[in-house]
Amino acid sequence: FGTNRFEDQAKATAFSLPGGVTSAQITEVNVFFAFKRNGATLPYAVEILDGTPASGPGTLLGRQEFSLAGVNADEDLMTAEPLTNHVLSSPVTVGSSFFVSVDFGTYGQADWASAALVTSPRLGRRVAEVWEQWNDDTWHNLSDIWNFGTGTGNDGSNLWIEVIVRTGAATPVEEAEALPRTIAFGQNYPNPFRTATALQVELPSRAAVDLRIIDLLGRTVATLAEGPMEAGTHTLRFDARQVPGLSSGVYLARLRAGKTVLTRKMVLVR
Repeated sequence: FGTNRFEDQAKATAFSLPGGVTSAQITEVNVFFAFKRNGATLPYAVEILDGTPASGPGTLLGRQEFSLAGVNADEDLMTAEPLTNHVLSSPVTVGSSFFVSVDFGTYGQADWASAALVTSPRLGRRVAEVWEQWNDDTWHNLSDIWNFGTGTGNDGSNLWIEVIVRTGAATPVEEAEALPRTIAFGQNYPNPFRTATALQVELPSRAAVDLRIIDLLGRTVATLAEGPMEAGTHTLRFDARQVPGLSSGVYLARLRAGKTVLTRKMVLVR
């Protein structure tokens, strides 16, 4: 459990990039929550840390906060709910080995049993999860703690976390050659979405851009970009939690770039 009477504040899974890849940028983190107490709104953070499976999590590389209100889970423990998508507002650069942590910080008794991260083979989602941070900020090997030092692992000592990364660094020549040929506006991802979603804009040259989220009556819900934007591919993030009272339904993402107007339909599910 991510929040319980032991007040363990974070759990982390180790990742290694494919052979020969020495660095990458994490753009999204998907986490499986097995349980969420009805009405739970406890804040938590997705953290990226350096480190190896042998040494454990080390220096914090990046952090972004979210709320349990947007988690894909309910009170039916271990139901195979969809992964909860976390789009990072800024990519986090990592080395060949790193950790992804779900950090609940400090919390009181009222927040016990707010959420569970544990998964098992029964759900077909199982990744060895070996490190846990206690409320004194120290990290511990979870399989050893839970299994009395045997290191054998069990259903309870697993998480399911995915990371979406981009790798490689382009040279200036490659970057110039890679500029988009036309204005393009990609469909938001994920869609439908519960909390946050990302939209991609491609510009072949510098242009005046206006990107807004509007409702079906044409009213502006949020403005994501307004003003000059450089040539290239840009990813912009819309977080529905930052718009008070926004209800489930269909919304439109409308891009104006120069004389071009493009629209994408988005579905918010609360």
